[in-house]
Amino acid sequence: MITFKRSTGPPPEKLWPRYGVGETQRGGRRTVSGPVALRGLTFSPAHAITLLRPENIVTRGWPMAANPPAPSAFQQAQRQGDEAIRTSLLDAASRLLAAEGPQSLALRRIAAEVGCSTTVLYRMFGGKAGLIEALYIEGFERFRRRLAAVPRDPDPRAYLRELGLAYRDNALTERNYYGLMFGEPVPGFEPGRQAFDTALSAYQILEDAVVDCAAAGLLIDAEPRHVAVSFWAAVHGFVSLELDGHLPDADAIICTLMQGASSGFFVTPRK
Repeated sequence: MITFKRSTGPPPEKLWPRYGVGETQRGGRRTVSGPVALRGLTFSPAHAITLLRPENIVTRGWPMAANPPAPSAFQQAQRQGDEAIRTSLLDAASRLLAAEGPQSLALRRIAAEVGCSTTVLYRMFGGKAGLIEALYIEGFERFRRRLAAVPRDPDPRAYLRELGLAYRDNALTERNYYGLMFGEPVPGFEPGRQAFDTALSAYQILEDAVVDCAAAGLLIDAEPRHVAVSFWAAVHGFVSLELDGHLPDADAIICTLMQGASSGFFVTPRK
């Protein structure tokens, strides 16, 4: 949409070329060419002088002479397709949930945050319940991908320690999702089967690493599943304290924790 403002004074015609504006004379009328929305329109000389002053042209809500606003998160995501749009919506929702609580998860609030209509959220998630489920799944899927990206080490103990460090790294990077994954920020929310399976697939990576330690004769005389849960509980407790700001020297403590896990869960390999 283009609107015009009235003004007085001589036009800065020397600036017209900067905006791609040109003119031709025919039969006492001046034809103006320039921005697509103005091409082919004709004005009297007086009107052309007034209308084509750069500060008098407002295109899509901003003056032509000013820089247009930066694209919204939604506009940027549109250029990359539906998956990018979905991620943008979920990231905005997770930020709002962490900062303002469950009342912020109104679809209109999220749409305003991203710069889209509520129709987009309904198309992507079906409604508020589907959005919350998608947040839960997204959090655990990112967690699973982070653990799966840890390179395998010939020593299964070293691999398990690296998984513990990756656990912490993911929690710090994705802290907006972490509270939803392991807390109850949305009262009454119960994850569905897909969400539960996604969470289990992330935990399974940890348990499989412990089973590998047992197979190599490196594990104490204990049920591997119990060791896996104990390892998870230790790292999870550490991360929760760190996220709450109770561990200012967290880098040193996590190293001590991983060393303690090595001595507590493992035995010296048989020769």
